[in-house]
Amino acid sequence: MRPQKTYRIPTKSVSVDQEIKRSRFIATVGRIGSINEATAFLEKARVRHPGARHHCWAYIAGPPS
Repeated sequence: MRPQKTYRIPTKSVSVDQEIKRSRFIATVGRIGSINEATAFLEKARVRHPGARHHCWAYIAGPPS
């Protein structure tokens, strides 16, 4: 039998802001329940940071396996 894998699930949204070589990087992680919620989460990030040149994203819908 394969050992059961565990993974962490965020309980709330958290943002981290870091500057590297005069470039600002903002990472936000949060818990969502559907792909529609993920789309809304991304749109909120775009609204919060309208001057951003890039909005990179990733999400997992359901267990990672």
